[in-house]
Amino acid sequence: MVMSRHPIRSVAVASAFLAVVFTAAAHAVILAQSANRNTSAPTGGLSAAGWDLQGRWRGFLGTPISKKFFVTAGHAGGTVGTKFFLGSRVFTTTAMWDDPNSDLRIYSVNKKFDAWAPMYTGEQELGKYAILFGRGTQRGAEVRVNGALKGWEWGTDDQVQSWGINRIDEIVDGNSAEGKLLQADFDLVGVDGEGIISAGDSGGGAFIYNKATRRYELAGVNYAVDGPYKRILNGPDFNAALFDQGGLYNGNAFISDPPADKPSQMFISRISSAQTWIDGVFSGRTAPTSQAQRTTQGVPEPASAGLIAMALVALARRRARLTEHTPPSAPHAARSL
Repeated sequence: MVMSRHPIRSVAVASAFLAVVFTAAAHAVILAQSANRNTSAPTGGLSAAGWDLQGRWRGFLGTPISKKFFVTAGHAGGTVGTKFFLGSRVFTTTAMWDDPNSDLRIYSVNKKFDAWAPMYTGEQELGKYAILFGRGTQRGAEVRVNGALKGWEWGTDDQVQSWGINRIDEIVDGNSAEGKLLQADFDLVGVDGEGIISAGDSGGGAFIYNKATRRYELAGVNYAVDGPYKRILNGPDFNAALFDQGGLYNGNAFISDPPADKPSQMFISRISSAQTWIDGVFSGRTAPTSQAQRTTQGVPEPASAGLIAMALVALARRRARLTEHTPPSAPHAARSL
């Protein structure tokens, strides 16, 4: 079955951090266990997981990855000259680079960052727990099928920064414009603080703990989720975080409803697969993307869950974006996140 998705999150986490991951009260993004979100910085072992390195980029987020560069989602849009806010500091973008093989976009800024995220450059993300950051929606109305709870619609888009956790279940191949993607399921019974991204979470960082370096590193940038859905074949579309898609339609495809849950999946643009491009940007070997190139290339259209060859045929057809909300016309310099 072909599943469509929206554009916006292997190795085991060190044992010292597993306890933190499973016991932290992570009310964030859209959660399976709580309607509340964690809108303040994580504490304890997760305090260095990247919260302070999330900058406000239009209605979304971006992450500094060098003294004068930050990375975000290309489909989140933006232009050179736009302001980027990190803590109390304000930066102006001076150039941009689009990765031709993924949704990643890098901007340079007019002055140095005080700190930036180390990037994960290995190939062992599978099984690791990702700490996810975004400015997406609240959890909305319940979604039920024949009286059974399946998940929640996307709720109010308040653009408040929050965080959650999910396990990287697969590393999948997108199309030529997506590259390698980290995929995670939205499980009802998962890690404490199990979360999934929604509209507005695009560009937020996904951090994993690297046992070898003993630190959290940026493994990816929020990209896409499954959907949109319908309750009946000819009914209206709606977007939702579902721990069980059974009994609903994804596009025009009916999703069977066996006893086992069929969770929605989220997709994260993989940093480690883009290292050659990133190194080219840092070194100056790769030329910036021009306005004319941005106009002709357009916004990448993400694909389907599973990402098997047949699914890739449907890539350009139907998706609901993590950028469905309208970004503010001016950045929120004084927004409390």
